[in-house]
Amino acid sequence: MSYYGGGGYDSRKRPGDHDHYDSRSRGGGGRDFGGGGGRDFGGGGGRYDGGSRGGGRYGDRGGRGGGRGRGGGGRGPRVARPQTLMVLANYFQYQIKPDLVIYRYSSHIYDAKRVKKKDKEGNVIVDADGRPEFELLVQTTKDDKKREVPEDKEATQTIRRRIFNKLQQELKEKVGRNACVAYDGGEIVYGNVPLAFDKSNEEIQAKVAESGHGIYGPSDPGGERGSASTNAVGKQQTIAKYFVRVKPTCDDDDEDQDRVKPKWFQVLLVEKESIKVTDVLRDRNSPLNKFDELRQCLDVINKTTLTKSLTCFGKSPRQFYFPEEDQENICGRAFAYYWNARNRKNHAPFLGITESTRICSRGNVYTMSDVCLKYLYRSCLYKPNRQCSADRSPPSKPIAVLNEEARTIAGVPIRDFHSPVPFGDRERVRLAIQKLTMKVVYKKVFRDSVIQRMKEKGADDRTIERRRRQVRLNVRMKKDFSKANEEKFDIKWAADDPADSFTQEPRRREGDTTEQENAPPPQVHTIASYFREQHGIQLKYPKMPIVCIGKGPFKAYEWYPIEFFFQSFGKMKNANEKDQVTEVLKFYDEFSGTEIVKKIEGLSGHNILRDQKEFLKLFGLARQESAKKLEAKILEEPSLRFCEQQSTINDGSWNLMRVKFDRPATMASFGIIDFTDRSGGKRFFSNILRVCKSHGMELPTNISGRDEGIVTERVAVNGHADNIGQCFENAIAKAKDFFWYDSSSFFRQNKVWHKTRVFHNNQWKDALLIPPPDNRQGEVGLILKNEPTHNITIKGVQQQARLMIGTTNRKQERKLVDPFDFFYIGSRGIHEAIISRNEREEVREEVEFNTEVYELEDGSCVTEVEQIVPCYISSEKVIEPISMIFTFLRDEDKSNYLQVKKMAHVTCGVPNQCVVKFPKFEHRPDQ
Repeated sequence: MSYYGGGGYDSRKRPGDHDHYDSRSRGGGGRDFGGGGGRDFGGGGGRYDGGSRGGGRYGDRGGRGGGRGRGGGGRGPRVARPQTLMVLANYFQYQIKPDLVIYRYSSHIYDAKRVKKKDKEGNVIVDADGRPEFELLVQTTKDDKKREVPEDKEATQTIRRRIFNKLQQELKEKVGRNACVAYDGGEIVYGNVPLAFDKSNEEIQAKVAESGHGIYGPSDPGGERGSASTNAVGKQQTIAKYFVRVKPTCDDDDEDQDRVKPKWFQVLLVEKESIKVTDVLRDRNSPLNKFDELRQCLDVINKTTLTKSLTCFGKSPRQFYFPEEDQENICGRAFAYYWNARNRKNHAPFLGITESTRICSRGNVYTMSDVCLKYLYRSCLYKPNRQCSADRSPPSKPIAVLNEEARTIAGVPIRDFHSPVPFGDRERVRLAIQKLTMKVVYKKVFRDSVIQRMKEKGADDRTIERRRRQVRLNVRMKKDFSKANEEKFDIKWAADDPADSFTQEPRRREGDTTEQENAPPPQVHTIASYFREQHGIQLKYPKMPIVCIGKGPFKAYEWYPIEFFFQSFGKMKNANEKDQVTEVLKFYDEFSGTEIVKKIEGLSGHNILRDQKEFLKLFGLARQESAKKLEAKILEEPSLRFCEQQSTINDGSWNLMRVKFDRPATMASFGIIDFTDRSGGKRFFSNILRVCKSHGMELPTNISGRDEGIVTERVAVNGHADNIGQCFENAIAKAKDFFWYDSSSFFRQNKVWHKTRVFHNNQWKDALLIPPPDNRQGEVGLILKNEPTHNITIKGVQQQARLMIGTTNRKQERKLVDPFDFFYIGSRGIHEAIISRNEREEVREEVEFNTEVYELEDGSCVTEVEQIVPCYISSEKVIEPISMIFTFLRDEDKSNYLQVKKMAHVTCGVPNQCVVKFPKFEHRPDQ
């Protein structure tokens, strides 16, 4: 039971308090007595005594509070609409330096290496002290092409951002202490001062010399990638080359960064244009693309400031998350549990901000900020709070992928770690590991002779311990494409499995003159025996899997036991569980209205972003710290009109019970896949059809009543989640068999036809389908409105005629009925015909089927013909696809849902509706 009054959103408000800038003004709440009402809500109910009448703004009074013990307050009278008021918006204005100019560059990053300088004869060049001199060169491939770091792959975006971070320091030394570059990991970067000075464009022309044209083909004269002969602008491009040294798999502040070898890269900057910011903003007649370029420029500058301090993911990041040690202080009450020492979850909600630039019509520039929230994998179970002293904070505990306490691998329960993973669990384990970013950590065991030799060379105990520790940072499971691994595995299921053994050739030291016949023989190892013999490590769980992480420092594919893997900080896929959704809703309930704007102000002014001001200042920008107050208007409540009535909106919801839609949808056909193994699915679907019909939706023609259950049985497919693709193919095939080809003779026996739409003469038309004889598939006959339907032969003469239905009504009157006006009512076992219709309604009467009649062009009718062939025989490709495939899922497993949606929308191209937890609503499908 809640202890707060029903009218209040926020228990910290005084009874009757309201927020001037909040369109959802809050009623107060008391623990023991009902609170006063707010502007839009009436007084709340009290715990012991009834609440008092709710006070409101502008003299509006809320409804009376609830009765003793329980009871909610009534809703106050509606405020006058439309109404103008001031609101606090999540917009922060930029102040821009007069005559501001920003320089745009395209960037290309190449792998580089540091080599000894050599003269023309190939001799190493030495300095005055006799030490060799070094130079930096761009690495090339076997066909003499430069090895470029691609900018369009997500995996390389982090590396590119690290390279540009290091380039900032290089620019301060070579260009000036105020020089800086803005980037987001893509090809386009921006500088606050000219960064390129070299007019020779050898780098540019060498880049495209092999193609002889621009990037879009021979007709493209080329930009900076154009050929030397066709690109006049390219000959005058200004470029600059910078070499930087970064650690490709970790940041400089990573705790294991000293175990990662740095790598050299060359950054080539090609100046494209200078953007005169104030000129673009002043001139309202500037081309639209100029505003787009300026908005992109300011967006990238702002992203750069956030990238320096916060964490982001993806190729073009828009969401930036605060560090783990700051989350406890900013996450609010809804997520406080995740940041205490008792929490054992390997993931947590991370709060961040997302920002985008907006340019208004008067030339004002704003950044629109908002809160973003995402569940991410944690690297440690405990993380010291920045505001806690070191002696009071619990120690950080890395999260092992193989969890001995919970007996899981990547969250998948494993019963016994001393026997191989059961076959039924292997795919789940593989998929779970595939989602993780990990690090590999293990310690070698040195022999005494090795330790003694290291000490003789001056190594202390700390250095020896550091060399024992082996680390691979931020790795993912990858397939082994080596020749020895023909099946391209990414995981193998036991470290001591002889089937996965490999041969290791003996290492020959430099200067070793051992004869070939006296050389030690090659050794055959499993992964378990290799670590035992070579590194002195006895695996604790040799029956557990080994995982490939791709190529290592020595260009060979590396495999490690799962017990060496620890979870790294990274994105969490499929973070949409029920408890997570509940927590997110609680967070936005805690920070609603103006509270969320104040939260954004607090995050934007966080201490960790203090360098943002200085960086923006270098680009001639300054951002206001307070959010913008804007004039807003409360609009009239929208009205919902149905076919027969108008609905009233109450607190954002409305009643759909027993109403007919104004323009209802049509579902001409359907298929069903049942993954539940429960008998209630088909019965529940029949109830769905009943509710759809009550809303006026047009369901498959000539199917009603008891026939709906028969059709459901005939089109339903019982599926298994391991073979979703085949289930979809079977469901679509069964639906076509029943509705299009009448394989069960349902329509033929009832003297009717299936109604759908076909693409005929470049437009969609209503049509009745004539099934082919002998259940042949691929083609169907068509009955179109107001057109001949058959070519008939009478006494050897072929004529065109339209099929009609000869009927008799209750008055024994004989009438010809068009096939489009003739229906079978399965619930009563009768036929009906339309005798008149207008825009609003149609009049039907019960009739009896007599015979099929062919009406000739002259108006005469015949019943006996020698040969009948449909006028229009078309491929099934012109028929409108199956209207809907309903899938009944066993549970809320996100992976099954996503696979079903992918199969429906991408592979098969049919609409799909998933049904979960239907037993709960089996008798209430309208809910």
